[in-house]
Amino acid sequence: MNRSALFEGDDRGVGLFATVSLQLKEDGLHWFDVLFEGQRLTSVPLRVLVQQTQLGTSTAG
Repeated sequence: MNRSALFEGDDRGVGLFATVSLQLKEDGLHWFDVLFEGQRLTSVPLRVLVQQTQLGTSTAG
């Protein structure tokens, strides 16, 4: 995914929001690299915990 951002400098930062769809094969800690002009600036962690849920049955009568 590529996004453009305007870096104005001084005390102005940049916030980027994106909707992503992940197909992870396992839970645990995953990292997203943040690149600028091909250079990694930082990495952002995402911890994934898989939880099984059970659907309840309706008792409407």
